[in-house]
Amino acid sequence: MINLLYLISQLHQLHMYQLNILYIDDEADEGWCELLCQIIYDINNIKDFEHIGRELKNMTVDEIVNHVMNKITESNINVVILDLRLHSSDFNEANIRNITGYKLLEKIKHHNRGIQVLMFSATNKIWNLQA
Repeated sequence: MINLLYLISQLHQLHMYQLNILYIDDEADEGWCELLCQIIYDINNIKDFEHIGRELKNMTVDEIVNHVMNKITESNINVVILDLRLHSSDFNEANIRNITGYKLLEKIKHHNRGIQVLMFSATNKIWNLQA
């Protein structure tokens, strides 16, 4: 995550293009959003930073995918910070292609291959590292 944040900082300082960042994490309000806000808003003075978080908790996988894709399309997002597991069913899934974050990655890249996506997950499952 630090490398992407460094890259964001460098792009912003060079004024290469307007950064529109979307952070997607069903647990964004557990501290990560605050940390990212400090780095992106306070340190780098990037104002176009939004997050989708707690509202994902009551959605189905398809609703999550549609909600996020609508936000990306409406807001002209060009950088996405994406959690791998966004739905409770993802924690029991062994096939990475069936995990909500991966499904979103495929949709995002189908929509616009130029959108930069950083995926992350707080996990202790070894198969995530093998995928």
